[in-house]
Amino acid sequence: MKDHRSILLGSDIKDIHKLPEGADYDFCYTKPDGFYYQSMKPIGDFRAGNSRRERPEYAPGFHPRWNGEQWEQVENHIGEEGYLNGEPTIIKAFGPLPEGWSAEAPEPTAAEVARQRMAVIDMEIRELEVKTNRPRLAIDLKLDEPYDHERLDELMTQIIDLRCERQLLEVVLEQEKEAVQEKAETE
Repeated sequence: MKDHRSILLGSDIKDIHKLPEGADYDFCYTKPDGFYYQSMKPIGDFRAGNSRRERPEYAPGFHPRWNGEQWEQVENHIGEEGYLNGEPTIIKAFGPLPEGWSAEAPEPTAAEVARQRMAVIDMEIRELEVKTNRPRLAIDLKLDEPYDHERLDELMTQIIDLRCERQLLEVVLEQEKEAVQEKAETE
């Protein structure tokens, strides 16, 4: 049967030790992976395997970890934002930066640039189409808005130019897709 102290501390009674009377030193508690958690004055019983008498030192950019014999300093990049193999990432663990890490955003691929430009073109075409429909609507509703043929022709020319540019970008995307497929087949 477990003692009430082991239930509270979550361990068997054999893992609990009585502190020496009058102990005035701090105990440094670690997490299961050895990383420093907190220091406190001993109160009653404690788990012997989870405490050390010496308090660790902090170095900027590092976090102390008990390696079984002494405190060691482990790089601390927790919360840093960057890119891991091109994907946006936030560091969530102690240790060195992972391989493939970069603080700078990767250069966009030709396909990404093409997709971004296509989105802008689509928006511009919609805006121009609204402008070209306004004079037609005015005529249909017999409003007094003047109908400017030259302006309408200019707007239609802009729409046609944008649609041609969009088609060229679709070709770029298709070529990029084929290049990726070829690369995958050769590997």
